[in-house]
Amino acid sequence: MTQQEMLQLKAMMQEVVEPINERLDNIEARQTKIEHTLGSINERLDNIEVRQTKIEHTVGSINERLDNIEARQTKLELIMENEINRAIQVIAEGHTIINSKLDKCLDLEDRVVTLENKVSAIEYGIANKPMG
Repeated sequence: MTQQEMLQLKAMMQEVVEPINERLDNIEARQTKIEHTLGSINERLDNIEVRQTKIEHTVGSINERLDNIEARQTKLELIMENEINRAIQVIAEGHTIINSKLDKCLDLEDRVVTLENKVSAIEYGIANKPMG
């Protein structure tokens, strides 16, 4: 091959290779943009993971507090069932005793009124009885 043919062949190859190189440059530029975008996405995902970890920790603390509240509620329910119900029973029994004593007092009051009436009648009878 002559030098002229080689130069022509070289020029033809450059014509074929030049668009390929341009396309490869475009592909490399787009790949760089994609890598940059992926880097940003990875940073955002890392931030999301950190926030998720904080949220999980907070939820864990909330769950612990809820467990403590439920335990306290159970204790309070037991106290209400045992001690308060027993105290109400004692108060009710006390009211029954007081009602019984009140009934006795009312009976005594009725007797006192009856006796007062009898004494008044006797006094009236004595005061109005002719002497003689």
